[in-house]
Amino acid sequence: MNNRAELLVNIARRAPWLLGGNEAFFPEIVDIDIRELIKDKDEHLTIICDNGQVYRQKLSLSIINDELKIDKPANWEDSSDSFHVFFRCPERGRYFFPITNAVSYPSVFSAPVPGTIYTLQRRRSRRIETTGNMSVIFRDETNVLNNAHIQNISVGGMMICESCTSDRYQMHSLIRDIFISVNTAYDRDTDTASRKIWPLISKGRIVRSIFNKEKSLAQYGIMFMHESSYVKETLNLLINGFTREQ
Repeated sequence: MNNRAELLVNIARRAPWLLGGNEAFFPEIVDIDIRELIKDKDEHLTIICDNGQVYRQKLSLSIINDELKIDKPANWEDSSDSFHVFFRCPERGRYFFPITNAVSYPSVFSAPVPGTIYTLQRRRSRRIETTGNMSVIFRDETNVLNNAHIQNISVGGMMICESCTSDRYQMHSLIRDIFISVNTAYDRDTDTASRKIWPLISKGRIVRSIFNKEKSLAQYGIMFMHESSYVKETLNLLINGFTREQ
């Protein structure tokens, strides 16, 4: 197996929607109809179940009557109806997409045609760990105001975490009115911290979701959807300044 294929599998085993820490790649939504990529023929597919089980085989991938059809791997042992499919289009590169609510037949899966397709891109900006000094305030799709700790951040996105008893946000859902709050100073006499609020990021999309039921902890990867070059430049200043202070 070549290095690129190994990279895809290792990423998928951890979580296909990538990648906390200082990983070199991130998922990017591509504006392509899946019908343009699927040629109704056998493909070398990598299927990754939610429990981390990986299947790699040459399987048929097709669209029939607006339903996606995928051959079931010969050694299939998973009961989940959701998984992720990686494949390669020789003319365009490697892609992957989520499958939900798949119906399992003896030799094939049938599922709604995915509306979102991803490719892996090399990160264009540095990602830093925040050591607990940053938090975020944002509105979810129901217009509720939320806050969470930021684990790491870059100009392109962030990983947040919060204590909770259930997975609160849906994959691919949008958040908006995002403010970054940073501890700037601590007063031991009053046991208070000064904070600075950084400029508004208008929108973001949840591209990774991990829920640990035993620890009552949820983590979400957020991809920023920048509409302002000024905000990107300001985030760069924030990240560079935070790094110098560590």
